[in-house]
Amino acid sequence: MRTGWSGPLHPPPKLTLGVVLITLVVVGASLASYQQGTHPVLTVTVHQVLRSGGNVSVDLGLTAGAVSVSVHSALVAGALRGPLPIDVFYDPQYPVLFASLDYIYGLEGQLQAMSSLSAVPSPVSLASAAQVTALVQSHDPAVLVVLGGVLPDTVMNNRSAALLDSWIQDGGELVWAGGPLGWATGHPVSASAFHWSLPFWGGQKEIVGFPLTDPFTQGPLTGGQASSWTQALGLGYDGTVFGANVTELVRQGGTALGFEAPGNQTNGPRTSLAYLPMGKGSLLYFGGSFLGNRTFVPEANHELANDLYLLCSLGFVPGADSMSSTNETVPSGQTATVHLTVPDLGGNVSAIVSAPSIAGYVYLWGESFGSTVLGPMPGALGRNLASDVPAPGFARWD
Repeated sequence: MRTGWSGPLHPPPKLTLGVVLITLVVVGASLASYQQGTHPVLTVTVHQVLRSGGNVSVDLGLTAGAVSVSVHSALVAGALRGPLPIDVFYDPQYPVLFASLDYIYGLEGQLQAMSSLSAVPSPVSLASAAQVTALVQSHDPAVLVVLGGVLPDTVMNNRSAALLDSWIQDGGELVWAGGPLGWATGHPVSASAFHWSLPFWGGQKEIVGFPLTDPFTQGPLTGGQASSWTQALGLGYDGTVFGANVTELVRQGGTALGFEAPGNQTNGPRTSLAYLPMGKGSLLYFGGSFLGNRTFVPEANHELANDLYLLCSLGFVPGADSMSSTNETVPSGQTATVHLTVPDLGGNVSAIVSAPSIAGYVYLWGESFGSTVLGPMPGALGRNLASDVPAPGFARWD
């Protein structure tokens, strides 16, 4: 291992189940509701969709149940790919540098809980090194979560990430959290020994082809400036100690989704959450750590789980920087109407509702406009729309 670098110093307490995420999909005049017992806490209706005058607008109806509910609603440019299986790399034979096995196991448990409450669940499972290798070799689309900075050298070594890159290009989604991208690989050689293959800062270039994070440096622990995407989507993960360079990310066609930390004389601004399209797939990069001296991001565990599932469960693909959001407190038993409008930039849009007071995000609606133009419709949305708008989560919209 190179001099000047040290791994995590202290193990964390065992991770407990954090915030629960609820995902529901709504098309046409159907309703979505979050049930608490037998009573819906929140019911959401798509009343009207309109594309005219250079804008796209959606009218939502929000109905509270027995208690008042604080609701965050957003309309953003972007598409929903559809549900993919989520595989979390977990193998006790592999050391973890920027997290712990407990953290990885706990993250998978949180994602399992979120999936069990989703209308369109994404299967979530732990994946050993052998299973990760088989997944990448199969070229099957899936979400692969690497937490802690280490990959099996069967999919990436210190000379090449060609196999991993090929899988992503064919539609795989790599989620990397904890430590710099591509930091370490290797394989066990016995019950007590491990053979390291360490790309260090070169690993990120092997995976994405450019230095995503400024090499040989650490940024601020957390970002203090919420980006427009963070505010619109209600994201919470703010770790930037290893965050992606915003300038370079955008230059390479990516999107800074997270909180931002300012740059300095030698390094650019950093984002806590970077999205980078790669062929038919993508990279989602969380820029913090879960262990280590002066690198532990507070509350990283459940914020990571919430943001990861929100973005990956239905494969959200951010579009142009076009979004609108609002906050409403809906009194018990009453209905509020929310009107959201964004500039029509020719791409897909998705409406997303989050209700922090009931600890849940609710995917509402996504549309591929294509050649379909929706005109004004009074009152509730006509049922014929369901045949015109693809069901979110079941169609890939290229």
